Amino acid sequence: SLDLSSLAFSPRSLPYEALTLSLSALESRMSNDFVMRITDSGQLDALVFWFEFDLSDEVHICTLPPGHHGPGAKHGARREIQPQDDQPPHWRQAAWVLREPLQVKEGEELRVRVELIDSNLFWSVKQQA
Repeated sequence: SLDLSSLAFSPRSLPYEALTLSLSALESRMSNDFVMRITDSGQLDALVFWFEFDLSDEVHICTLPPGHHGPGAKHGARREIQPQDDQPPHWRQAAWVLREPLQVKEGEELRVRVELIDSNLFWSVKQQA
């Protein structure tokens, strides 16, 4: 697990929703393809991901560090559950490290595929020609 709040990093894109699943209708195999637009040129070493849980209409748990906002970040009447400052969180972020880093340019689009197979996540990233 990673703790993004303790690492120096430069995001290369805005957050994307990679996969949505319902625990009440969980399938053993799911996948999603999406296009990730690069917002900052540089070296792409990994895809970092986290989880957001909707336990009810009023309760939302997010493993992204405080101060960061993902695509599904809920605001308003919903109650965010965050760890206390003096208690390390049980869940943190995770990363899929690319075998070979990619040099990316602002405005470039990458094709990303995520697959969930029997509780394991598999990722692929391809640069467009």
